[in-house]
Amino acid sequence: MKSKAHQKYILPSGEVVPGVTTILNVLNKPALVPWAWKLGRDGIDLRKAQSQAMDIGTLTHSMIESYLKNEKVDTSEYSKTQIDTAETAFLAFLEWIKGQTLSVVDTEVQMIHERFEYGGTADLVAMDPEGKYYLIDFKTSQNGACYPEYRYQICAYKELWEHNQNGVRTISKCIILALNKETGIPTPHIVIHTDIYFEVFKHCLGIYNLKSKEG
Repeated sequence: MKSKAHQKYILPSGEVVPGVTTILNVLNKPALVPWAWKLGRDGIDLRKAQSQAMDIGTLTHSMIESYLKNEKVDTSEYSKTQIDTAETAFLAFLEWIKGQTLSVVDTEVQMIHERFEYGGTADLVAMDPEGKYYLIDFKTSQNGACYPEYRYQICAYKELWEHNQNGVRTISKCIILALNKETGIPTPHIVIHTDIYFEVFKHCLGIYNLKSKEG
C-alpha cells in the first residue's frame, strides 16, 4: 500500500521513464519553506513529518479507491494516528461525492506517454450524465490550498489520458479536490487554462531530462 509514490513506468521498449511527480520535483516549492520553518521551531524532524504526510495521503487514496470499488481497505501498515487522520480526509471526500452525479470510469489509472516519455497515475476518471469525462486528483491538506504544481500535475495526467484514448475520450473538466485532514471539509478547485499548464509541465520535463544527463 505504501508503494504508490515509487511506481515504475516502463515503455514497450523496456525503458523506464520518470513519473509526473518526480519530474515536477525540479520546481521550487516556496510554500514548503514556512512549513519546514515551523517544524524546526517546534523541534519536529522534517523528514519524519514528510514521511508521515505521505503515508496519510497514500492511505487516504487507498480508502477512496476501496470505497469506489466496494472493497475493504487494509490499514495494517499504519499507526492509529495515521488512520484517524486519513479517515478525516476520507470523510471530506464522502462529503463532496454525495453531491455529485458522476459515475466512476476508472481509478488509480496507470499510464505512459510514448512520445513525451513519462508516466503517471491518475486518481479518478469519472463521467457525468451527459457523457462528459472528468479528471479528479485528490490532495490531503490542512488548508484546502491548491498550489501551482498541482495544476501542472493534473494537466500532465489529462494529456496522458487523452493520449492513451487516442483522442476519442477527452477530458472536459479537471478538478483538484483538496481534502482537509483536520476538519473533513472538501475544497474543489476547477483547473482552467489546461493547455498553458501542460506547456509548463513540458518545460519541467525538458529540465528534468537535461539534469539527468549531468555528470
